[in-house]
Amino acid sequence: MKLFDLHCDTLTETLKKKKSLLDGSLPLSDSPYEEWVQFFAVFIHDNQRGEEAWRFFLRSVEAFYSACALYPDRVCRVNDLDDSSVSSCCRGILSIEGGAALGGKLEHLEEAYALGVRMMTLTWNRDCELGSGILSSIDRGLSEFGKAVVLRMNQLGMVADVSHLSRKGFEDLCALTDQPFVASHSNAYAVCPNPRNLTDEQIKEIIRRGGLIGLNFHMPFLALSDQDGYAPILHHAEHILSLGGERVLAIGTDIDGADLSPRLTGPDGLRGLYDEMCRVFPKIRVDEIFYYNAFRFFKSKIGVAHP
Repeated sequence: MKLFDLHCDTLTETLKKKKSLLDGSLPLSDSPYEEWVQFFAVFIHDNQRGEEAWRFFLRSVEAFYSACALYPDRVCRVNDLDDSSVSSCCRGILSIEGGAALGGKLEHLEEAYALGVRMMTLTWNRDCELGSGILSSIDRGLSEFGKAVVLRMNQLGMVADVSHLSRKGFEDLCALTDQPFVASHSNAYAVCPNPRNLTDEQIKEIIRRGGLIGLNFHMPFLALSDQDGYAPILHHAEHILSLGGERVLAIGTDIDGADLSPRLTGPDGLRGLYDEMCRVFPKIRVDEIFYYNAFRFFKSKIGVAHP
């Protein structure tokens, strides 16, 4: 089994608790996966803004690279997704969850890219310098600064992530650029009407552009009732696939940032989900969801320097 996970909060959680990256919920000490690519998000809370947010981002990056240096056989920075010499360890890529990390300065985007960030969630739940989040009291969409950030991200080759972005922000992004983007950890609103989930129109737009949608394992985003286990995830997968998402659907676990069903904790949980999905969908489809769709999308974006 191969895994390409678009989102986890392990880096932020272990940093806040002053623990090693290996002490989070990811099985870094003994990888159970044949190949494993993991986005490590630097999560910026809505109470962090300006220079404070930027400094926290820098501390998080330092913690990630320190772990790579201390435990090179457990986690390493991805420079080339085709490099088979490091396939035995967790190949890590940095992302930002919440554009407030930039501290309102466009030049910080350049530095974040240079430090290895290849994807950024434009907002978290509330307003930031880039625009409105999905729980903002007034949906103002993307700000002028947010639009400038998106255009520069396109030039750099950094992928925009619309998870947490407001409805108008999503519309503004679509009007601003024709580039594909991702929802790294979001599900289907039609299956579970939580505002954090994607409407069918949004799903279809991501599909049309050839982006990615990572299935989020946070229980309130999976079902309104207390459904346990794998069934709610299968319902979201079936719905997105029914809209044409065969090459778009991926995994975005939200581990260490989510309330997970006990059946999904640890490596056995993901293996169980994989096996269950193989009973419902063709194995080749499940392998695309768990690994190959995201691998194909990011292959051209990792390790590529843009002007």
